[in-house]
Amino acid sequence: MAEIFLLMSKTINILLADDHALVLNGLIALLSQDLEFHIVASAKDGREAITLLAQNNIDIAILDINMPNMTGLELTRHIHTHFPTVKVILLSMHAEPSLVRSAIDNGADGYVLKTADFEELSFAIKQVAKGKPYFDTSLLLSQKADDKPGASLTLPILSELTSREVEILCMISQGMNNTEIGEKLFISPKTVDTHRTNLMRKLNAKNAASLTRIALEAGLI
Repeated sequence: MAEIFLLMSKTINILLADDHALVLNGLIALLSQDLEFHIVASAKDGREAITLLAQNNIDIAILDINMPNMTGLELTRHIHTHFPTVKVILLSMHAEPSLVRSAIDNGADGYVLKTADFEELSFAIKQVAKGKPYFDTSLLLSQKADDKPGASLTLPILSELTSREVEILCMISQGMNNTEIGEKLFISPKTVDTHRTNLMRKLNAKNAASLTRIALEAGLI
């Protein structure tokens, strides 16, 4: 049976789906610490999640990738087709670039590793709630254009960037502003702005949209 939670004072309505009771209960306890989150319902598999999505007003579905009856990827595709207003964040222990690419192809708005801490997951939820995608930066850095581990980036010009600049490029492509990037990397917004300026100079980009296009062409997103 699914559990229903009535905490109407919270603002982001969340459905959780994971077939492991300990993980599910842990997520409920963790996310309930933030007053912006309203844990509406929980499900043990994809089919149960679909029923709950039809019965409740859900903003974000947070799904385990490996579930019985229907995988997280299959459920993401179903949600993307039948519940287009619901955003999806996938939780996984797996960081393989091909799996991240499959998540994106199936309509996922975010991908967070289960090794992430509360701050990481909370930030991801709030970013996705704003309509911005969130994919762990470490995943983006390993995501190559051809999805093969160890392959080189398709744009040679990216080889001129420092690892920090590539990291910030990934975050800019996710729609994050200087303040948000600074909070994430524990640096000042002014330092972020300096990196942003250097990125635009090195990549001959005029604005954030141009940087995002370059990141897309390079296979970073």
